[in-house]
Amino acid sequence: MYEIAIVKKILPNQLAVVVNDSNEGCEMGCDGCRGCSNVVQAEITASNTIGAKEGDTVYIETDENKKAMLFFVLFFIPIILPVLLYIAGLALMLPAGANGGMAVFGVLISVFIIRHFNKKAESELPPTKIISIQ
Repeated sequence: MYEIAIVKKILPNQLAVVVNDSNEGCEMGCDGCRGCSNVVQAEITASNTIGAKEGDTVYIETDENKKAMLFFVLFFIPIILPVLLYIAGLALMLPAGANGGMAVFGVLISVFIIRHFNKKAESELPPTKIISIQ
């Protein structure tokens, strides 16, 4: 998905902070007017391999697969894993306290997975990149 943004700040390592306006869904369903009071300015760290300068209007592209994976890891794993382990405890006919312990264990595993994913994501380039200067 391509969007228009403005470079706000240049960071080291070929990164830039860009600002883009995104509509949070107005009542009339129009994404293009930008005259709506529901417009939110989002600051995004983007890969700046083309050398855009501060103040430039640029086109940015976001890797939707990375965004989907991030959404899954941050929101679904901490919910699904404890529930699945609790159900596994029920299926194994463990006592009630053990079922709760399984759910707590699921939460701890979720924290480990999220921390591991965060370290991996920090070492990679951001999922958004500047693709051209307008």
